[in-house]
Amino acid sequence: MKTISNSANAGAVLTENRGVSVTNNVSTGSGSSGDVSLVGEVKAWAGVALPSDFLWCNGASYSGAAGQSYYDLAASLGYAYGGGGNNTGFTLSWSSASSTIIASGAHALSVGDTVACSEFSAFGLSATTFSGLISAFVESVISSTEFTISETAGGTALASSSADSLVSGWHTRFLLPDLRDRQVIGRGDMGGAPAIRVTGEDTDLLGSEGGAQAHTDVPIHSHGYDDSLRSGTVSKASGGGSCPTSGTTTYNKTTDPTGISEVNHMDPFQVLNFIIRYR
Repeated sequence: MKTISNSANAGAVLTENRGVSVTNNVSTGSGSSGDVSLVGEVKAWAGVALPSDFLWCNGASYSGAAGQSYYDLAASLGYAYGGGGNNTGFTLSWSSASSTIIASGAHALSVGDTVACSEFSAFGLSATTFSGLISAFVESVISSTEFTISETAGGTALASSSADSLVSGWHTRFLLPDLRDRQVIGRGDMGGAPAIRVTGEDTDLLGSEGGAQAHTDVPIHSHGYDDSLRSGTVSKASGGGSCPTSGTTTYNKTTDPTGISEVNHMDPFQVLNFIIRYR
């Protein structure tokens, strides 16, 4: 596990792995809104405009680099809702005498973000920051998969002295909770043993998602009735008929529950905003 610490925010750490607890990082906001909520606190908001010092809970990506606006929030959330780290398959490659670094997929980086890689010595860097990884700053974003790095924030782009292919990289961008069109459920193991009230979903992992608005499958089952206490003749809508004097009659089982109409499980609702404090 890799961490980022900052003396200006003692104890605050940004973990690489999703779901890993982040400790000693709770702080009250220091922004201009006058709100005394904690950094990382989510609120229901009935207003139209976004208040100062808050962000929409829309799953957006932000930089968690030290010294940037969202560092405290990154220290609070970690990567519980997605973002950087090796767990995203963030691997890099580059050619000799080239400044362009190519990520294995969309990197979502912005200028000024921190990235790290064990092989950044090819760019003349040596300072190790993240458990043996060498850190750098994003100097420019060329495309969704290409970027350049610099030694200092705002510095000039560095060129590599040797080629390398698909080496593991790490970065500090993190994602916000995405509560658009979603309900919130309490984490199953808050403060102790799992509650196990919800089955079939991983509710012990912070940031996990599940559920569906409607379902189409009906479990295979049978219908029957016990007519052992009945005898004689009964009237039916289509005419008379004899009822068995004893025994249990079972109708045919359902064999193919697919292809039926969706069943909506939504409760009555009214739409509000969800916002999160970032400073």
